Amino acid sequence: MRPSAGAFNQSARGMVMSGSLDRYYRRKTADIEEARRRLEDQGRALWNQATRSGQAAVGDSLTALRKLTAPEAPPAPRRQTVAQPQTTKMMGRGYAPAIGASGSAPPKRQTAVPALATKPKGRGYAPPPTPEAIRLADERAAATFHGFSDGVTFGAGDQLSALAHAGLPGDGHWSERYHEQKAVLKAQDAYDQAHHPMMRTTGQVAGALVTAVTPFGLEAGALRAASYFPKAARFVKGATATQRITPLARGLGDHARWSAIAAGAGGGMGVAGQGASDWASGRRSSLGSYGAAAVGGGVDSLGTVYLGPARGGALGGAVSAAADDAFNGRMPSLVRVSEGAAAGSVMGKGMGALGTFRVHALPARNNGSKGLHKGAVGESLSKARSWLEGEGVNPNRQIVRVGNRYTVLDHRTLSGKPVEAKFGYAARLSTPQKMLRAKEEDYRVDHFLPEDIGKLLSLPFTSFGAGLEEERWRR
Repeated sequence: MRPSAGAFNQSARGMVMSGSLDRYYRRKTADIEEARRRLEDQGRALWNQATRSGQAAVGDSLTALRKLTAPEAPPAPRRQTVAQPQTTKMMGRGYAPAIGASGSAPPKRQTAVPALATKPKGRGYAPPPTPEAIRLADERAAATFHGFSDGVTFGAGDQLSALAHAGLPGDGHWSERYHEQKAVLKAQDAYDQAHHPMMRTTGQVAGALVTAVTPFGLEAGALRAASYFPKAARFVKGATATQRITPLARGLGDHARWSAIAAGAGGGMGVAGQGASDWASGRRSSLGSYGAAAVGGGVDSLGTVYLGPARGGALGGAVSAAADDAFNGRMPSLVRVSEGAAAGSVMGKGMGALGTFRVHALPARNNGSKGLHKGAVGESLSKARSWLEGEGVNPNRQIVRVGNRYTVLDHRTLSGKPVEAKFGYAARLSTPQKMLRAKEEDYRVDHFLPEDIGKLLSLPFTSFGAGLEEERWRR
């Protein structure tokens, strides 16, 4: 029975009178402090257990918290009951669950209480980067950038950067600042190669590939810009024409013969280019380097004939670099191969475009004036072809009558084959020449285009560039 308020007040007055109220409060305070410490210890132990096992450590009531903090009791003995026969009742209106043997209703379904512990680390989780990881990432990015700058500039990135640094205001003479900065950059390259070789190599290869494809982008941009000016558009159309009156090589036999001639001539140019680069640098290359130059020059020549100066130069430069490593007992370097391809592409496209557009600007005929003209270029190339094919040239020009008309042959071979030389995209056969072509089966028409001059001009320069690239790597 709950005591009344009057009885409580009377008891309190009695405790005050007897002096025991103060002792009562002190005892209660000590009990509360002891309970607080005990609950705090139990909470820490429960937290440690929950974090190790991942089990929820949260209760939705005071009773649940007491169960969590209470020591685990041994399981009670299982009560055995005799099963009673039951009949299954169909669920419908008025259905109620059956009461168990103990006379109590089935237990209610319990729902799990979500834990407030730390969220487990799953997919997509990334720990915050450490200072060491940040420093390593910075070094790798710097190594990639330094390699890229060297690849784009064919290894001249340090020199260009040092030159730009020397041009800034500073103490001392500009040459001293240049050499100091160059030494710092060389040391940085050595550090990158020693600690981050993969990142530096990736940057060098990427830079070389960018340089290799740059000429194609520049060419496309120049052609696009020229298309807006009618006169320039007509000039570019004539310079880049590829349609011939007759192909220079007809049939598999002609292609095989001219491929062998091109490979041999290219190999000779490769050796000559290597010798010229040795003379320019004042050093002497090994026999393996000269052999690699011959192989690269042959590939360059074949690629130029069938793929164009830029692609042929890139292919020849890559093969020359790989062969130079292999013939000198070294493992072929991916960086050297990519930079050799870049050098061949740039040199081939540049010199090929120079030769193509320069010869296209020549007049069609001399018209009584002195100087080179397209007709003379075509005749010279046609005679060179006859000599290369082993047929020789009869220098006497002959007038041939065809019906009621006449035509003048450019030359005959020593075997008597009539030859007509044409040059330029606008070149056409006259009516007597068409009639002679239909009459004479051996009548040969050599139609050359400006791109042929570009190909011929690019070959020695790409060979010389490959030799300089090999010399640069030897330093």
